[in-house]
Amino acid sequence: MKHAKYRITIAFLLLVIGLEPILLNALTKPNNSLELYQYLRFSDDFDKARNIVLNGEEKNFSLEDYQLIKESDPPIRINQYILFQYAGKTILIETTPGTKKLEIIRMLALPNDIEDYFRNFTKVSNK
Repeated sequence: MKHAKYRITIAFLLLVIGLEPILLNALTKPNNSLELYQYLRFSDDFDKARNIVLNGEEKNFSLEDYQLIKESDPPIRINQYILFQYAGKTILIETTPGTKKLEIIRMLALPNDIEDYFRNFTKVSNK
């Protein structure tokens, strides 16, 4: 009986140790725009903040951008947007920031000039 308890305890500890990096990553990375702002604003340094940048996209997050977030007054508002780009039309959806589940605040088809801007923005960031 004692051996079974020890085995269960050891198995549990090994499971926790094995899952620790995955859980730590999941619990410390921001899930929405509000958490992203808080993560960047209160991070200890630029290198820590860059840990959440997509691999290969580090050039799109500069020290100057980071310092602006760190040193500026808090933003008046934090918005969260999603773009659905289709052939010939882009839909902009504003969603609730800081919530566990997304809720739509508003949705709108973008005018052509703004749609072109975002198409070019996407091309630049994907290079």
